[in-house]
Amino acid sequence: MTMFFDFNRGRGGPVDPQQGPVIRGGISQASPQWLAKQLERPDHGLRLIDVREPYEYEAGHIGGAELVPLGRLTQAVADWDRSEPLVMVCRSGARSARATMVLAHMGFETVHNLESGMIGWSRLPR
Repeated sequence: MTMFFDFNRGRGGPVDPQQGPVIRGGISQASPQWLAKQLERPDHGLRLIDVREPYEYEAGHIGGAELVPLGRLTQAVADWDRSEPLVMVCRSGARSARATMVLAHMGFETVHNLESGMIGWSRLPR
């Protein structure tokens, strides 16, 4: 069972994958289940950014995700709206976690890491 620390209540507890993102290690982590549920809504308002390399993206990606390789991220975001909610995606969640931290430090207000990345996404029942 995954645990999280609820900073608002000052205690840990079990994570419901359908629940919204939780903070772990200073990063907002969104479960694949939560993201799938959000993407069912036409008005979800999330911008998905895939930070993998082009060959990885071409092998399979989440519908609607934009390819912005991690090495080009800081240049690509120069004109982005810092208040737009973002979900960062990679293969396992490691590169996207790094991207999440970088964007948070650049002043982006709502940035989530897709926990377990495309590996977790691919395990969702279809």
